[in-house]
Formats: sequence, C-alpha cells, structure tokens
Amino acid sequence: MKPLRLLNLKSMLIITAFSIVLGGCSAVGFTYGKLDWLISWRLNGLLDLNAQQQQWLEPRIEDNLNWHCSTEIPRYLDWLQHTQSLVNEPNPSPRKLTAQFVMVGDAIKRIGKQITPTSVDLLKTLTDEQVAHLSEELTEKNNDYRKKFVDPSLAVQIEERAERMADRLETWLGSVNETQLQRVNRWSAALGEQNSLWMNNRLLWQAQMEQSLAMRHTAEFAPRITHLLQAPEDFYDAEYRKAYPEAQQAFAELISDVLLSADAQQKQRFTERLRDLRHELAQLVCARTVS
Repeated sequence: MKPLRLLNLKSMLIITAFSIVLGGCSAVGFTYGKLDWLISWRLNGLLDLNAQQQQWLEPRIEDNLNWHCSTEIPRYLDWLQHTQSLVNEPNPSPRKLTAQFVMVGDAIKRIGKQITPTSVDLLKTLTDEQVAHLSEELTEKNNDYRKKFVDPSLAVQIEERAERMADRLETWLGSVNETQLQRVNRWSAALGEQNSLWMNNRLLWQAQMEQSLAMRHTAEFAPRITHLLQAPEDFYDAEYRKAYPEAQQAFAELISDVLLSADAQQKQRFTERLRDLRHELAQLVCARTVS
C-alpha cells in the first residue's frame, strides 16, 4: 500500500490501469469515461472546493486525463501483453515479475510528475477553512483504516490479509486449490506487522503534507509539494523503507509460486482476463492527442 496522495488524480488514473489488474474491474471503459467526474467528486469531498476553484480545476483535469489516455494507456497495453506472456511461461520467475512491478512504480512516478503543477496551483488557493476540512477528512479516513487494518489482533490481520489475497486470485484464476491457499497463508503470515508499518508511514507522509500546507503562501511551498508528490519514498521511515522492497519481493514470489501450481484451466482463465482487459483499454478513444 502507498501513502495517500492528496490529489486523488494519481490514484484514480491508476484505478483504470494497474490497480484493476488486482481488483478485476470489468467495466474499464465505463470507469475511465467517468474519471473526470470521479476525480472532481473525490477532490471536492476532501477539499470542499468553492465554485471558482472547481471551474479552474475542470479544464486541468481534462488536460491531465488526455495526457494519460494518449501517453500512458499505450504503455499499459504493452505491460499487459508482457504480463500475459509471463503467465504462459512454464515457470515465471520472481525476478521477471518484480521487473513488472517496477514498471508500475515508474508509471506512478510519471503521473506524479504530470499532476504536480495542477496540485501546487490548486493547493495554493486553499483557505484556512478548507485546510481544516482536509485535516478532518484525513483523520476520519485514518480512523477507519486503523479500525479495519490495525486494531484487530495480529492473528486476525494475517487471516484477513490472506482472505483478501485469495479473493483477488479467485477473480483471475477461478477457484484456488489447497496448495495455493496454503502458499497465500504463508505469505500473509510472513508480512507480520505490515499493516502497522503502512499506517505509521501514511501518517508520517500526511504530517509532511500538513506542514507544507501551512507554508502554502511562501516560496518554499512549491518545492516541498513537488518533492512529496514526485518522490514520496524519500519520506518513508527507516523501518518502512526496509520493509517495502521486501514486501514487493514476497509478493513476486507468491505470484510466481501460485502460477507454478496453477492448472491449465486456471492459466487459461488468467490469460483470458488479461486479454479482455487489454481489449477494453485498447478501445478507449482519447479526446485529443497530447504533444
């Protein structure tokens, strides 16, 4: 899990690309067509934008979405095709799968860089009341996350994490076998206190954001927000900095082992899902080509 990005444009764009691979979205075109509305709705909920801010933001969201459609969707199609070829290998190695995940990180960085100017300019216009509203919204969301992911006992966290992963795998493979379930359980147990590490790091990032917002009328603001959006890993604490690549490697090993133990029917279902997803993304029509 990543720390919350203040402007949900980044996460909303990823929803229709890499995140849907884990979530199993079956209405990519519909979702993508509604992104301008979804982004505005999410931002308004967080920031309580006034009419002038909403009017200013609307064309900039459109420009960013046009950039994403024209520039990033072709990359996602290549990524999905390569992933499909890995699934069909007799023994897809964790090294190759990790390389695929690195590409996801690169895509997130590109989006972070793209939305930075809009983010900086919008956040500069926030009133004290809007900043307070944002803080309240984030606190409420954090409380919800804490109750769901951190407050339960470690044993419950491990069990629920394994259940979530098994559900995702079933979306793509169909029914998972006993060997795969056992492997998922070992993966989840090995992550241990990952939920708490993620939560603590999320709060650290948000604290940096709130400190930056207090300086939004100074010359220091733009470089601070740019750093937060474009290199959030620089704000990881030491424990999370160590745990994050280890968790990524563990996930790659899990998927490798699951695919190794997949039968012909499971692999066929996975391949068909990837092919369908590529087809849906390929059908998207961009509003205009962004130079």
